[in-house]
Amino acid sequence: MSKILVEVFNGINMGGGCCSCGGDCSAADVKASCESLVDAIREKYSEEAVTARYIDTTREGFAKYPEVQRIATMGYSYPITVIDGQPRLAGSVHNDSVLEIIEQIISGDDK
Repeated sequence: MSKILVEVFNGINMGGGCCSCGGDCSAADVKASCESLVDAIREKYSEEAVTARYIDTTREGFAKYPEVQRIATMGYSYPITVIDGQPRLAGSVHNDSVLEIIEQIISGDDK
């Protein structure tokens, strides 16, 4: 099995705001949630099995992430979670869902 890459992208949504949770979250709240997910992944899996990182597109831009730019332009809300190059979740941070997807990939049940 090859190493799984999880990237959690954050930025400013096309319609404004930071996520689609409907709450009064701030960009800092969403960043904290994204970083919490990255920490949860790092706690559960070895660096040899899963690499997780947080990427702020407002700082880094889209030059290296054209797929994320396309998804954001289509109207999907940040945060956007990409696992092994495939966009999987958008709009809020889903720790349990991401961990479940990782388990499916590891067990070979991800089809």
